[in-house]
Amino acid sequence: MWERVKNEPAIVTGVVTAVIVLAVAFGVPISDDQKSAILGLVSAVLMLAGAGVVRGKVKPTRKLDY
Repeated sequence: MWERVKNEPAIVTGVVTAVIVLAVAFGVPISDDQKSAILGLVSAVLMLAGAGVVRGKVKPTRKLDY
């Protein structure tokens, strides 16, 4: 899963979009605002998860004095 998030977050967002469209097609009452909010949340979560994966692979090259 994390490899997919890191490499192809657009695919994960597309799958969520397809699930929402399918749910609406079968009668689940989701408004346009709710769809936008769900997709915005998914995008934010994927961005943070992807950043966490990338950050875990970064190795510092020098010591910073704070």
